[in-house]
Amino acid sequence: MKSDAEFYQVKLEADSKAYAVEQNALAQSKQIQILKASFPSLTDSQLSDFLLELERQKNLNAISTNSRNAVYFMDPKNMFPTQRHLNVDPVKETS
Repeated sequence: MKSDAEFYQVKLEADSKAYAVEQNALAQSKQIQILKASFPSLTDSQLSDFLLELERQKNLNAISTNSRNAVYFMDPKNMFPTQRHLNVDPVKETS
């Protein structure tokens, strides 16, 4: 019985992870559709770069809020990559 219980526990954990991956893929697919509709001039490459940049910003936010991190260095040449991919000038947009 113990081995059966362990088997079903592992199976449930695997099913749970598979469901989470599937739901994440569906959410990303919907996000891509929304972005393509909102920005029809974006190429697939630009769209991929934009989504990767959003993920990078989420990760950077997680790093910055972690109390164990004292210093984080950023490349000043890469401060506005999202605007670069969308061809948006941050100065003109705020005026």
